[in-house]
This record gives sequence, structure tokens and C-alpha cells, in this order.
Amino acid sequence: MSSTMLEDLLERAEEQTRAGDRTKATALLRAAVDGATADLERKPTERTRAVRAVAAYQLATLLLQDATTAKEGDELVWRLGFRLRLADEALRYDVTLSRPPRRAPNAPRVVDQALSEANLRSLAAIFGRDAPYWPTHEGSDGFYSYNVPLDDEGPLGGFLRALRPAANVAGATSGEIWAHAREADGAHQLHYDLDEAALRSSGETRSPIKSSVFYLETVDNEGAPTMIMARRLGDHEENAAGWLVAPRPNRLLTFDGSLLHCVVPPLPAPADASRRRITVMVGWWGPDVTVGDPARPSPNRPLGAPAWLPSVSFEEASTTPEATAPHAVARAWRRVKGREATFGDLASPDVLHAGRFFLRDAPSEIDASVMEAAPKPPAAVEFVDLASLVSAPAPAKKKRRSR
Repeated sequence: MSSTMLEDLLERAEEQTRAGDRTKATALLRAAVDGATADLERKPTERTRAVRAVAAYQLATLLLQDATTAKEGDELVWRLGFRLRLADEALRYDVTLSRPPRRAPNAPRVVDQALSEANLRSLAAIFGRDAPYWPTHEGSDGFYSYNVPLDDEGPLGGFLRALRPAANVAGATSGEIWAHAREADGAHQLHYDLDEAALRSSGETRSPIKSSVFYLETVDNEGAPTMIMARRLGDHEENAAGWLVAPRPNRLLTFDGSLLHCVVPPLPAPADASRRRITVMVGWWGPDVTVGDPARPSPNRPLGAPAWLPSVSFEEASTTPEATAPHAVARAWRRVKGREATFGDLASPDVLHAGRFFLRDAPSEIDASVMEAAPKPPAAVEFVDLASLVSAPAPAKKKRRSR
């Protein structure tokens, strides 16, 4: 089976996943893993090994989302070189979300009907699926966001003031605003909200006072929940608790801005291909935030007067909306075990599994990857002879990415 045929199986499996047919998707992914394994026995190539790793990762995720196939999924996770994965309560979120939510003192704040109908229309004009914001920012390289003072007289300043009562944030002087538009099968990797400019320039790790996610639009099946873990950068606790919050139109989620969070891998479900999960994020910052470069797309850049921003207005909220409780997750992670002889035998050095839903050993790996953006101390200068330069290994090949 050629690498082209293997990649075709992957594409067909993704189509079936989007259509909500788990049975067909898993069958296609099994065929891809088995076909690649047979090819590797005849003629090993790095491309075939990479395709197999991607197929095995996607297959493991689907298998773990069903209690009847989770054991096989764990075997694949182990063979991909991971000893830790998201807990069943997160991966099988349909079961978790069917239970009554429980209130807790430090739980994230969830507010439904967070904006008035008039304010919702104004926000849709800025970030709705047909808004000029999206074509203007299409193809932007790297992460970008806009820093808007809370006393800004423009539309986004009005949006922040309209949202602040529902977010119940004290001490903020500006909001860092950005947005995502994802298809029904779109997850988002585990990450921390940070002052990216400070991290890159000095290695400082500052987080917003609070982080908010406003669900503007959802897909037909409403999509996968946001997961917040009770873990901060540098924590030594391996298996923290967490919370799940399902996306609902006009719902606002607000949580401690230093906490690890993601959108978990979605369950296969049919959805209208034209629909998008549109979320507007706000990092509520105090006066210590680093404002980015106004000349290029960058984190926390000044807003200025962009052509994509329509002249809409927001009315300020007169009352503080009542909050509801999120769904608690007792443990965020589950440890995987297997035979040492098979550990990592499906892995490929050319594939980066970017979601961080499976980890090799511990959550501290996420922290280490975050700190890679910090400036490094100057290395000691050593004598290097010509022979060592000539025999230096070739640069690493560009790696494939897997969700």
C-alpha cells in the first residue's frame, strides 16, 4: 500500500468522524495502521512510519471515547510512547455533562445569557462568521491578540464594559481580546494564558487576573467542552482536579487566568459543515501587562483604528447576572500501563502530537514546552575543531503535526 493510499485512508476517516460515524472512522484508521505496519515490514520509510503514528493517534482517541473499546485505546497510547492521558471523565464528556453540576468555592464562573440581545448583535457584527475580522486575519503567522483599555471609547471597550459584570472581575485595567472559529471536529491544545511578550523577552511568566471565553456561535451538536484544570505553571501536583464547561450560545466562562485549559477532543457527531464554533476570548489584565508591537500581528498589540472593526455600540449591563455551576472532573489524568517491549513502537520522530492530551510521563512536560519560548542564557564558548563541524549531524527534518 503506497503512502498516498495510506493518507487517503486518513482523509476518509476524518470525513467519517465529521459525519458522526465512529464505526466507519475506526475501521479506516485500523486499515491505515495495519497497512502501514505491513509496508514497514517490507520496506521501512520514515514517511510511512509518520502516517502510521498519525493514524494510531487518531484511532486511540476514538477508541478511548467509548468505554467498550477504551482498553484497546490505552494499548495504542502506550505503543505511541505515552504513559499519561486525559481521564475518562474528559474524553467521554457526554456522560460527565449528563450529570448534575456541583458548586465549589474555586470553580470557574459560568453565566448564561451573558449579553443582552442588542449587545449580542453588536458582537456578531464584529466576530460573527461573516464579519470582516476573519478574512482580514486569515493567514496571520503566529498568535496575535489586541489589548484594549477598559476605558476605550470604541466598540471593543464597550464590549469589555458590557461583559465585565458577568465576568465579575476586579482590578483589571485592560482586556486582551482574540477570537477562534473552529469546525465541529476542532479541539484546542492544553495551554496557559500568559503575557507572551514578557515570556519571550525576559522569561517572566505572568497570567491575566481572569480569563474569559464567550461562546458566540456553536455547531449543531454544540461541540466539545472547554476543560479547565486546577494546575498552574510550575505546580508539582500530577493529577489535579478539573471542570468541564459545554459551549452554549451567549454563555460566558470565566476562570483564574493562571490555570491550564483546553478544548477536549470532540466526540464524532454529524454537524452542518457551514457552522462554526466561534469563541471570543478575553484576558483581563492589570497595569503590569506588556503591550505588544503595533507594527505587526503580535500578542497584546494596541488596537489602533482597524478597518475590520465596525462602528457598533454596546449598552452597559445594569445588573450582575446569576452564575451556574460547571461540571467537576475528579482527576484530570489517567495513567496507562503496558509491556515495556512495546512502549513507543508505533511512535515516529517526525510527528508532533500537538494536543497534549497524551503525555509521555507528567504534566510538567507542558510547562517545559511553554518555557521553551523564554530567552536562553548565553552558552559557554568551547573550542570546536574543523573535523567536528564537518561530521556534524544534518539538520532535523520538518516534523508532521497531529492533533
